[in-house]
Amino acid sequence: MRVVVTGGTGFIGSALVDELCAAGHDVFTLARNAGTSPNARGHLASPVERPEVRPFLGQSGAIVHLAGLADASA
Repeated sequence: MRVVVTGGTGFIGSALVDELCAAGHDVFTLARNAGTSPNARGHLASPVERPEVRPFLGQSGAIVHLAGLADASA
């Protein structure tokens, strides 16, 4: 199954991406930072509102939303 993980380059997101890939899922990460998981097949660095992101979201079997502010006190 294709899975999109928002916040997939963060601490929790990257661990989830690794587990999903190990289970044989086709994983894409969606994050604003430039990092990526070595196990993910693709990485999208655009905000969700961008038109080029919509096809990935529409073709996914699941979307896991883990994105958040890097500094929660802001």
